Amino acid sequence: MANPEQLEKLRERVDAWNLWREKHPEIVPDLEQASFEGIDLQGINLRGANLRRSTVTRANLKLASLRGANLSSVWLAFANLAKAELSEAKFTHADLSGADLSDASLYGTVLSSVALLLANLRRANLSGAIFQFTELAKSDLTEAQVGNCVFANSGFNQVQGLETVFHYAPLQSVSIRFWSLRASYRRYFCLAAGCQIT
Repeated sequence: MANPEQLEKLRERVDAWNLWREKHPEIVPDLEQASFEGIDLQGINLRGANLRRSTVTRANLKLASLRGANLSSVWLAFANLAKAELSEAKFTHADLSGADLSDASLYGTVLSSVALLLANLRRANLSGAIFQFTELAKSDLTEAQVGNCVFANSGFNQVQGLETVFHYAPLQSVSIRFWSLRASYRRYFCLAAGCQIT
């Protein structure tokens, strides 16, 4: 359960919360099972926070810092995470369906058994991210960076923008369920990224 004092502090104002985080960098926020549905948290510092099993649907987390946060079993459906810092965060059994992750950084992020259906990942930095059993059906990867990614048993049905992804380094591993994609997209995505379909 969330720490009630920290939860009350967070609900005051984002700038007050961020100032408190600056003054107390040694404290790891415990916001487990909290509800932030539809709340405006733009620019909030949740770096390293425990948000397990929290409900953050339709919340505004644009420009938020969630680097290294524990986001296991979190519900972020239709949340605004545009330009958010999500590097090295841990997503396990999380729902980000319909979330806006455009221009977000997910560098080195682990996404295991995550729903990203209809998610907007345009221009997102996915470099070094690990996607395991992740469903990306109908998501938009236009101009996303995918170098050094691992895609293991992940679904790419009707994903948009694969022909535009940036891959400055080879993908580390690919095991993709995306046979409904046009053959030309499959060929482009794998050959250009220096990988093989397994």
